[in-house]
Amino acid sequence: MTAKGRGCVETHLRACGYIRGYSAGTLVQRASHLVVDMPIGEGVVALLHGHLQPAEAAAALMGRESWGESV
Repeated sequence: MTAKGRGCVETHLRACGYIRGYSAGTLVQRASHLVVDMPIGEGVVALLHGHLQPAEAAAALMGRESWGESV
């Protein structure tokens, strides 16, 4: 067991962006179709595909304009 009791396979799949049966790319694609903004998911996909370095992804998230949320 690794990563706080998770098995090696689960830890590897999570590290590769595969979470609870859906890949990060699938989640971002589905969100896009629903017009839902998922900046963290988009950053994960960009990291996994080698389009961003971790520091660039963090800077992009931290540089986003804040806005109020409504329910």
